[in-house]
Amino acid sequence: WRPDPSSSSTTCSKKEQQKEHEGDCSPSLVSEDEVDAIYRLKMSEWSYRIIDYFGANREIVAISFDYLDRFIDSGIFSCDTAFAYKLASITALCIALKVHNRQTIKTSMLAKLSKGELTVQDINAMENLMLNALSYHLCPPTCRAFIGAFYTFMPAAMQERVGMYLMQQAVFMSELSVMEVCFKDVLASHIAFGAMLNVMDSLDATILSPFERDIFVKSVVE
Repeated sequence: WRPDPSSSSTTCSKKEQQKEHEGDCSPSLVSEDEVDAIYRLKMSEWSYRIIDYFGANREIVAISFDYLDRFIDSGIFSCDTAFAYKLASITALCIALKVHNRQTIKTSMLAKLSKGELTVQDINAMENLMLNALSYHLCPPTCRAFIGAFYTFMPAAMQERVGMYLMQQAVFMSELSVMEVCFKDVLASHIAFGAMLNVMDSLDATILSPFERDIFVKSVVE
């Protein structure tokens, strides 16, 4: 990450250099993809804990990682260090909370929860950069939304018998997909559909018959 020397985010680079000098984290010699693979799991788990602590919708984590992925893909920002990735992911979560959560969670609270690694100024500077990179497109389609849409294609009897269980399990699987970098470029609709089929396949034939499953698949595909 190479910030403009004239920008306020230069302080972030100085903090990172200090941390590296003190041995808190070593300078990154790996690619963006490697950093993403290493820290995606850590930051997604951290994000889910924060969301659960505040009682917010866990779908917000998926939205925040959509922001993060699109931001990195824009080429405006390079997440080639642990510090840069943490700053970008926490900023993405901050934006998602502002847009999609009813309860206001102050930026200062997220900065505090970063255990002193970030300041409000760091997050605000990154927020402006991220919003411009995303062109303020802040309502991406999510797996949870597609699962809800696919649910409507289930026969009424199937909904009554296994609908809620299937929904809950599929949503949980989709939440896990956020943590894995291999799903980063997979369409949310595909992940949602795959999660629902996985749950169906785990059910005994006495609970959900292959015939009912086929009807559901045919309805969605058509």
